[in-house]
Amino acid sequence: MRDDKDQLWEKFVFIERLKKCSYSRFYGSRYFWKTYEGQEIDFIEEIENKLSAFEAKWSNKKKILVPSFWLKNYPDAGYRGITPENYLEYIT
Repeated sequence: MRDDKDQLWEKFVFIERLKKCSYSRFYGSRYFWKTYEGQEIDFIEEIENKLSAFEAKWSNKKKILVPSFWLKNYPDAGYRGITPENYLEYIT
């Protein structure tokens, strides 16, 4: 019912991912990404010079699209949507 449920979900997923990485002693680089046009990605991890992007969405009904600028500039990077149905794979 909250207006900020998507933002709360993003923060929860990010914090839980940080915990997982800390427990497993992974200290790779993490980034956020946003263009001047408003395209954005919630989390980016750099592991052994390979980028992986993650977009967290509370609703499974919203289609998670890869930003076109990201695809154009980072064609070899991974991209994955994180929802309440699959988040355990990301944080465990």
